[in-house]
Amino acid sequence: MSLDDAVALAHGVEHTDTPPSGLTPRERDVARLVAKGLSNSEIAHALVLTERTTESHLTHIFGKLGLHSRTQLAAWALEHGLSIPRD
Repeated sequence: MSLDDAVALAHGVEHTDTPPSGLTPRERDVARLVAKGLSNSEIAHALVLTERTTESHLTHIFGKLGLHSRTQLAAWALEHGLSIPRD
């Protein structure tokens, strides 16, 4: 069982390894961290990326999902089980 599976199970959320809406695993990681409220710099540090690569991932995510803001992405991530809501 992966860490994501364990966290999802603990929160009663079904986790799937199938990328929602065609996002790559790395794009899902970025979306998950955006939903947690991290900045591009913080995401880059957490995922060992450059800020520019983080920005590129966000551009691809926004294009694939038809979104225009980080707030929309955070809501989408929550709806699709990529983010666990805060208590």
